[in-house]
Amino acid sequence: MGRESEGQVSDQRKGAKLAKACLPTQGAAHLSRVKGVGGIHARTTKAPGKRESEYNARKKARYTRAAVRIETKLDIQAQPDDRSCGPTCLYSLYRYYGEKDATLKQTIGQIHSLDSGGTLAEILACHALSRGFSATIYTYHLQMFDPSWFADDGHMHDAGDLMARLDEQVRAKPWDKRLRPATKAFKEFLSLGGKLKMVDLTAGLIRQHLMQGIPIVAGLSSTYLYGASREFGPKDESDDIKGEPQGHFVMLVGYDTVKREVLVADPLDQNPPFHTAKYRLSVNRLINAVLLGIVTYDANLLVIEPGPGMKVPKPPVITEEEAGEAVASVPVASEAKVVAKPVKAMKAVKPVIAAKQVKAVKAAKQVKAVDQAKPMKAAKRVPTVQPSTKLDHPVARKAKRAAARKNAERLVEDEGSLRGSHKMKK
Repeated sequence: MGRESEGQVSDQRKGAKLAKACLPTQGAAHLSRVKGVGGIHARTTKAPGKRESEYNARKKARYTRAAVRIETKLDIQAQPDDRSCGPTCLYSLYRYYGEKDATLKQTIGQIHSLDSGGTLAEILACHALSRGFSATIYTYHLQMFDPSWFADDGHMHDAGDLMARLDEQVRAKPWDKRLRPATKAFKEFLSLGGKLKMVDLTAGLIRQHLMQGIPIVAGLSSTYLYGASREFGPKDESDDIKGEPQGHFVMLVGYDTVKREVLVADPLDQNPPFHTAKYRLSVNRLINAVLLGIVTYDANLLVIEPGPGMKVPKPPVITEEEAGEAVASVPVASEAKVVAKPVKAMKAVKPVIAAKQVKAVKAAKQVKAVDQAKPMKAAKRVPTVQPSTKLDHPVARKAKRAAARKNAERLVEDEGSLRGSHKMKK
């Protein structure tokens, strides 16, 4: 590097320092290299606007917000057989909304079943629409629907065009046995006013409906959900070689924002490995189970809401806890574990606090010793005026006048009190 280039670099560095020193204090500032005279120029950016500041506030609150547990009080009924999970979920949802005019047996008899057993979410939605409810299906069934049939926001382009494409698909795939009844049910669903969407399946999509007190019917893969063997034959016997994956319907009735767990209400009484009607499941595992339901013509979420003139859904039970605290659990056996966590945390924190206190005391002693070692500065003496005993001294005269004034005020107060007492006697 020559002397000229070294001199240019030094000038540029000096210019950068001067520019940095001269930057305004308001707003964020940064330096950038610009071609031209001077090499480096200072550029300032404006302070963040209102929209940007609101975004930063929401982003900061995302990590400091309180823990929230959402739960809808839905009582799930037990399905009477292995193939009535869908009607049982629908019947439990009707009872949750206050519709108690039909029994479980009547509901099962009114819902059409497939020749292979079970039913479809669109058939359940048609039954709800015929009773005055509104229904929305979030589908991820790529064997049934092509993504190009939906807009960027997830809504279908046109109901009539979609039904025409479904008819063309049935004629082009005559070997698919489930495609024909599914197409028929979806056409009826759209004609009754049902809504069909294809959006990203996220925890936020599940949470937004539960916050409104609306449970969700999920069609998913029970083989993946339970981690069980595939089943084969008319009796659905477990067979890991010949077996095929099975589908299932469950209800999503709660969500935990900290643990990212979904509260599942399962109509299958003897469900492995949970063996209980309600259990908590990781939201990631639930999403995978829903998406893998594409193999069994499931892979969808069914949201049923009360229609016009019907009762508003019950508000969910929302429990808020400060971030970092343990959330109480329903089973009694797990409460001991929950209570033990804060105790262990306190035991770990106490030695740290004690060590900090010891350090603070030592530092205070050192400061005190240094202060004592410093030579004491001579205090400034304030001259005091000694009043003279002579009466003609100004200080003595001033004190005499003050004493006379106090005596006069005391006499006036005594006279006023005597007059008051005299009036009281009269």
